[in-house]
Amino acid sequence: MNIPLLSKLLNTTDKEFYARYGMVKKSFANLTNDVILVKKGNQAYSKLLATTKEAPPYLFLKGNVHLLVEKSVCVAGSRNASEESMKKTERIVKSLVKRNIVVNAGLARGIDTATHTAALANGGRTIAVIGTPINRYYPKENKNLQIQIEYNGWASPSNTEK
Repeated sequence: MNIPLLSKLLNTTDKEFYARYGMVKKSFANLTNDVILVKKGNQAYSKLLATTKEAPPYLFLKGNVHLLVEKSVCVAGSRNASEESMKKTERIVKSLVKRNIVVNAGLARGIDTATHTAALANGGRTIAVIGTPINRYYPKENKNLQIQIEYNGWASPSNTEK
C-alpha cells in the first residue's frame, strides 16, 4: 500500500490517514455476524440511492435486505411533533401497512419513532435508516425500538460505518 500516494489523493497527512485507517479497521472488527454488507451495484443496493451523487459505496444492514426492493414510502417529520401530528402519522402508517407497503423513516424522536412504532403495532414492515454505525444506538431511548425493527420490522440499514 502506497501511503504517501493515498494520503495525497485523499488530501490528508500520512498521520491522519493511519489514524482513520485504524478507526475503520477497529469498526469492521466490531461488527457482529448479523451485519450484512452490500456494495453499490449489488441487487440489494437501492437503485434510487445509487443514482445520487452522495451514494456511499457500501450499506451496512441488519434484517431482511429484500425489503429494500419492495414498494415503500418514506415518512419524514419533526422531532418535536405535536400530539395531533403523531396521531395522524399513526393513521397514515396503519393505512400503508394495510396495503402491504413498507414504511421507511429515520430513527429520531418524534415522527420517525411514531412511524416505526405504528408499523410494528399493526404487523407492518419497516426500515430504519440510521446515521450512526450499525452497532450503536441513537437516540438512546430508541435502542429497544431499533432492536425490535432489526428482528421484527425486518431491516435497519446504515449508510455509513464510522
